[in-house]
Amino acid sequence: MLDRDVVTWNSIITAHWQNADIEESKKLFDSMPQRNVISWNLMIAGSLENGMLDEALDYFMRMPVRNVASWNAMISGLVKFGRVEDAQKLFGEMPERNVISYTAMVDGWARRGEVEKARSVFDGMPKRNSISWVVMINGYVDNGMLEKAEWLFERMPEKSVVAVTAMIMGYCMARKVVSARRLFDGIRERDLVAWNAMMSGW
Repeated sequence: MLDRDVVTWNSIITAHWQNADIEESKKLFDSMPQRNVISWNLMIAGSLENGMLDEALDYFMRMPVRNVASWNAMISGLVKFGRVEDAQKLFGEMPERNVISYTAMVDGWARRGEVEKARSVFDGMPKRNSISWVVMINGYVDNGMLEKAEWLFERMPEKSVVAVTAMIMGYCMARKVVSARRLFDGIRERDLVAWNAMMSGW
């Protein structure tokens, strides 16, 4: 494989860990004649996908150069494994952040039940996308704070189907089926998740 370029190596490495053969990915990575930042990012992603947080951290720490995707992958991985304080530490060390970085931390604190910290990160975002709004709304819903979820939902610039579905779930959990049905009836194109959310209230 020495005559193949780094893109080909990266593709083969990814194919192996996507099929749960992370050990083969590691062997290929170690034998690469040349690596780029994507190669390292792929090994971080593959390690996390296969439940190997410490391996992912090791790749992250050994990277000669990191980009924002490297930091985001590691922060999201730490959040996924419940290590929110460690994620916050990396977040604070980031040379530059984007909407994914902030959203990961909103999600992390909300999952921990520390909704005020999540909201503080959300309020400090220089730019938000629809996912950021949905994550914060879900944080309120999952922590039984329906009124705050409603307040935020009403101020969402563009209400996506995902956001509406999150509110439907919140209303159904609070046994406010009439409110849930009102939102459900307003969805032009309902997906399976929206239907399931509405059915959970019946």
